[in-house]
Amino acid sequence: MLRGLLIFGILVQVTYCAVISSCPAYGCRPSGTFSYLIDIQSKEPAVFWNTTYGAIPDSLGCVGNLNNIVCPYKGPKSNGYVGIGSDNGNQMWYDTVLHDPSLPVMDIEGGIIGTDGHYMVKYEADGTQIKPSKPVDPSLFPLYSVQLSDNGMLVFASMNGVMFAMDTAGIPLASISFNGSVERFNGSFLPVSTPIIVGTRVYVLTEFRPDEDTPESRMPNILGMRRLYAVDIFLRMVDRLHTTWYFNFERKIPKQKNSRLSKELKANEKDTTLRFKPRQPVQGNPLIMANIQEEVIYVILPPPETNGDMPSMFWAIKDDGDDASLLYKRTISASRMAMYEINGSLKHKSKSNIKTKSKLFDAISSKSVQEVAIPIWLLSESKSSIYKVNPTDGSIELTVNLTSMLGGVSEVTSDMMVSRSDDKGTDNVIFGITVKTSTITNYIMSLDSNGEMQWKVPTPSNVAVIGQIAGISSEGTNSDDMLVAFGNNKESGSVFAIK
Repeated sequence: MLRGLLIFGILVQVTYCAVISSCPAYGCRPSGTFSYLIDIQSKEPAVFWNTTYGAIPDSLGCVGNLNNIVCPYKGPKSNGYVGIGSDNGNQMWYDTVLHDPSLPVMDIEGGIIGTDGHYMVKYEADGTQIKPSKPVDPSLFPLYSVQLSDNGMLVFASMNGVMFAMDTAGIPLASISFNGSVERFNGSFLPVSTPIIVGTRVYVLTEFRPDEDTPESRMPNILGMRRLYAVDIFLRMVDRLHTTWYFNFERKIPKQKNSRLSKELKANEKDTTLRFKPRQPVQGNPLIMANIQEEVIYVILPPPETNGDMPSMFWAIKDDGDDASLLYKRTISASRMAMYEINGSLKHKSKSNIKTKSKLFDAISSKSVQEVAIPIWLLSESKSSIYKVNPTDGSIELTVNLTSMLGGVSEVTSDMMVSRSDDKGTDNVIFGITVKTSTITNYIMSLDSNGEMQWKVPTPSNVAVIGQIAGISSEGTNSDDMLVAFGNNKESGSVFAIK
């Protein structure tokens, strides 16, 4: 059984039983589920090691495996990547090449590929840079975290409107801009969230920005129109980034197939002008996540900035191959989501392989996929409650009021993660949280699948945990699985491990 992501010059073949170990990238899985297979054996875990830095106002969290842990950091004097030993927390190296980088992608040996939108860099696990740095042209800054497809392509999405793909040697594959029109206004659909990947299909959540800035173009039905794109990556001479379908959210516009898009895309495929500023947060970040067993894309959408009084919506979009359909939508005000992804599950295949895919899915589902639906976990917009949601119909099965549970005003500060000790086990929901009583205390905390608290661990120096929490698998060695988190306060930043 394959353990980990095979990258850095190796084209990853489509693998139906590949297991992704630990947390090697954004969301810990290309599908953005923020999940991993680890077993925190202690019923009373504690801080194992802690590495302290100067005041660090922001971070996206960390990626890592047994061989290396890497965190992007943004300090007052320097920012880039820092490499940390998983066994003792010692700082092994730090990057001075990139400015404000996104989360990198890590290979099974602990080496990384990362970017800040201007350059792409490779580092070996010991911090040795594989030179030269590769310029990204056109510049994609600012951008979301890099993702990796099953055919070995690195995918970058700029907040300014360009999606770009290159191989792990830094050779560009293709780029695409999502140009379009809404109610006779021409403009661009700008990415508003980190893309996710299932196999070789990229899902990009976008928001419309018209070319014109007029009172008419700022109407709610124009400005802020959201669209989900499905883009397939092909290793061929032409049409390497192929938009197969898109799905419109705000208005009842029929979803479009690729035949309706071809002329528009060909007319604009060389237009990479960066016209617009990224969308300003309204009530939360839009997010997307894929259930690769059911081929469903889940979307959290805050209201458009012109319709701030509208409720947030939780959408489920069914990927039908060459088309998409609405499964359901629910009025749930949520800011984060996570869902356990079974390792060894089916990856997306093209339409030409649908019959093969169906047979493989039947075989896999009979052996490794549970009959009980895997729940979705949503964090409320107030960040004080967690919802357990039925993925089939979007109904809320359980509400966990963290303020009531902890006896003080509580607010989740990090991404929400889901772990299991094995694929047939039950969920553990892990997150960082601030509790305000007579004092302010920060913890890492875990809930079981029934919403009961399993444990909570005070953070070192009372730092607030931010970004994603990496789950590090021991891979059968003598060491134990552990969690690695990034935290900060006004005085210092910390990377620390719990086990």
